Amino acid sequence: MSMVESIASASTTISMANARQDVSISLLKDIMEQSESNMMKIMSMSTIAPAPSGTTVDYTI
Repeated sequence: MSMVESIASASTTISMANARQDVSISLLKDIMEQSESNMMKIMSMSTIAPAPSGTTVDYTI
């Protein structure tokens, strides 16, 4: 493989990795926003009907 080909190959690999990173960051942001709205729903539901005592809710982040 020539020098030019190896540089082109490396830059393609780097740009693909960057694109993947951007996608995972935006997915993560979507998940965070989704879980935030879910937590809001849970909070508003708990004001309507309080959870029985001894009930625990675990949030995994």
